[in-house]
Amino acid sequence: MTPLLTLPTSHTELQWYYTREELVDSPSIREGVTVAEERKQRARAVRRLWKLRDPLTVRQSVISTAATFIHRFFMRESMKKWHYDDVAVAAFFLACKSEEEPRPIKSIVSSVLQRSGQLEAAANSQSPAFIDYRKKLVATEEAMLRTLCYDLTVRQPHWLAVKAATQMWTGVQAEVGTKVAKVAWNFLTDSLVQPLCLLYRPEVIAAASLLLACAQLDIPFPAEAPSLSEQKSLHDLAIQEAEEGEEPPAYEPVRGWKELLGVEASELADAARDMLGGYKLAEDDFVAAEAAQLHPKVEQALANLAKSPSPAVDGERMDVDSPAS
Repeated sequence: MTPLLTLPTSHTELQWYYTREELVDSPSIREGVTVAEERKQRARAVRRLWKLRDPLTVRQSVISTAATFIHRFFMRESMKKWHYDDVAVAAFFLACKSEEEPRPIKSIVSSVLQRSGQLEAAANSQSPAFIDYRKKLVATEEAMLRTLCYDLTVRQPHWLAVKAATQMWTGVQAEVGTKVAKVAWNFLTDSLVQPLCLLYRPEVIAAASLLLACAQLDIPFPAEAPSLSEQKSLHDLAIQEAEEGEEPPAYEPVRGWKELLGVEASELADAARDMLGGYKLAEDDFVAAEAAQLHPKVEQALANLAKSPSPAVDGERMDVDSPAS
């Protein structure tokens, strides 16, 4: 299925997708790190990105790209050789460049030293601690570039989810689409701690976030939209039935998530369950409990999808440009 929403990709993207069996056979796990501990260290590395973001003020795309770099890096390198914190800082530094939002290395080193309590060293770029950490950061970044084979193209599910939501709910339902987009965005950001980017295409991850958002908002997840010809006929009928002097409604066609994202229900089900299951790693017990309560709603939404027929779709491809935020 060819999606209507597309983002620029690289011909090497396929090398970064793994099976579940391969995911539990990473270099770290082969060297004795348990699966649970490996997942925890991945999550700690991603949470480190959020702490870097606060003082350095970068867009969400930088954090998402850096998280992807971390997950890809640890599929080829061991945590026993590279500390997750050093890898996180290097991924952040590299993502700032690849997302065209560079930050001076001096600012990053200073921020890291400040958070570790080395205030004097952070304020003096000629101090031994500052110089040593700067060298470590450069060395880790170089290692990451080699490990990633200089493939720095990362497609973001965040913008796909937002664009899809605004086309799945239009007209008088536009406000619903805005609410769904905001909640889906939060699910996507929370899920960065998980290696979902190694299992699923960004379109699948975006679709999963939309389903979870609908479940949280108690909004039915649409099975599929009517065909464009049927929607046009209904709109023409509404115009004919409009009272004299009454402004007829604008024609704003609704699109379905399948045609927008090119995702099948089976793919969506696995990704949605994985995304929700990731909250078991939440540091806040309340968040984990809230996710557990959401589980029955998600399963019901998936069951409803399995019963729904797939109508024919028609339309043209639409390229998506990621807006600045």
